[in-house]
Amino acid sequence: KIAIPSPIFIGGLFSASMALRRPRSTGETEALAKRPRGRPYKFRQGAWEAAARRLDGSAWRGLLLVCPEQHAMQVILHVGEPDTERRRVPAALLSVPTQLTRPQTVQVAAEQAISSELLSLARHLQPSAANGARVALRGELLRSALNAMGCDLWSLENHGCLAALHLPYTSQEVSVAKDDDERYLRQLCNKLDLCPTAYGRCSSLHDVAQLLERQCKVTLAPKLLTPEAQLAMRRKLGVGIPLQVKDAFGATVHVLLCTEEVHVYNEGPRLVFSDTPQAAPQAPAAPPPAQQREGWFCFSSRKTGQLYYWNEVTNVSTMDP
Repeated sequence: KIAIPSPIFIGGLFSASMALRRPRSTGETEALAKRPRGRPYKFRQGAWEAAARRLDGSAWRGLLLVCPEQHAMQVILHVGEPDTERRRVPAALLSVPTQLTRPQTVQVAAEQAISSELLSLARHLQPSAANGARVALRGELLRSALNAMGCDLWSLENHGCLAALHLPYTSQEVSVAKDDDERYLRQLCNKLDLCPTAYGRCSSLHDVAQLLERQCKVTLAPKLLTPEAQLAMRRKLGVGIPLQVKDAFGATVHVLLCTEEVHVYNEGPRLVFSDTPQAAPQAPAAPPPAQQREGWFCFSSRKTGQLYYWNEVTNVSTMDP
């Protein structure tokens, strides 16, 4: 068993010397996995209650945020402690070191980071729990996306992958779904699932970035979402991680990679990832001189020579402007 130091942050499990080093890559292949897996990933027997049919990849999308560990910790602290009394999307965020993002190990690491309170809430929401079914973490959605990304992700040092925990949908939530696709997805997601950072009904990368902002109050600068910026970061880190992959349901998962040069700062209730530093706060505008205010006039005293101000409306004079 692997000891996990924190219930919300999985870190410090592998030393930097154990990470795989890769030379920097150039050309058009930096967005392709250079070391694909030798065999396709197979789901565990009985992972889903029904054969998962493919969803419309243009209507369902996800976003997987891979960033330096200090940025990942800022996101987790910004999202706050998990709500253990009612369902929230996401229920919690986990920062998984990139060395542990192998499909065979990511679920084991995540299981040890889930608090007993969250498991108790999942047991209360899970429809099959009433029949004595055990509440267990199901990580196939994230694991299928990680498997499609190849092995270069494992070589990143001091980076974390932000995974989201989604609580099971209740029978009532399934019945109020908007359409057949959403109802079908809620029926399948009836367990505690490990998913990408943001996941839902979206038609573009811009939409899924807005979904991340609504769910986690995390804003991504538009320039960071461009293929040019993402390819430049992959070249800088020397990894061949795809810009997007397909998960088990056929939904498109966008892989957003951030380097240490990305600026992270608080802006009101939001946490902003930007390519530029936070703008300095502007100083409040100085009040206009007294002679520019309506009704006030400036005079010089005949006796002392000092300036004083007189208001023609109130017939009051003062030395202060």
